Amino acid sequence: YMNTLNHEEIELDTGEVVHVLRGTLQNNTNRTFKNVTLEAFNFNESGKVLQQVIAPANSSLGRTRLQSLILEMIENLQGTTRNGRFALEPGAEHDFVLALLHEDPVDVAHYTARVYSVK
Repeated sequence: YMNTLNHEEIELDTGEVVHVLRGTLQNNTNRTFKNVTLEAFNFNESGKVLQQVIAPANSSLGRTRLQSLILEMIENLQGTTRNGRFALEPGAEHDFVLALLHEDPVDVAHYTARVYSVK
């Protein structure tokens, strides 16, 4: 489950603003998961979904300095996984980063994220 979830707005060097969700996964089961996929949404004030993103929990995005990237690079990194094997062992925690790249970030009023799938 998601132990923590925090939202921040990051201004890129290009002047564009990206909504970023940072959080921690906690494995409270007795199973090891080698493939964890997350889903995030942001919404406007009336509850309309502005953007949805589905990405691996161990995406390469978590190891980058987001401010220096362009939107296309953020989107590409978010879909790729870090080198090496990923395993969320029983009792373990894993930090993640998800970027929501809506065209008009001023409209964003709410956000949410969830575990989409595990294997």
